[in-house]
Amino acid sequence: MTKKKIPVITIDTGVPIPDTGSYPFSRLEVGHSFVAPIDMRTNISSAATQYGKRTGTKFTIRKIDKDNIRVWRSE
Repeated sequence: MTKKKIPVITIDTGVPIPDTGSYPFSRLEVGHSFVAPIDMRTNISSAATQYGKRTGTKFTIRKIDKDNIRVWRSE
């Protein structure tokens, strides 16, 4: 029986999590925001919740007029 050679694994630090979705959550700093059509609210809210759970960030979403919402990074 031949032993498998285990490759050397390097640990990296400071590598940002890339955006994997359609929204720029990883590029927002606290206080930054973006506007989106109101019909995307459910999708954006769900995506923000999931992204926040993975990264420890929080977002606030508010209707700003009859057609649009604004998404803020709040923490």
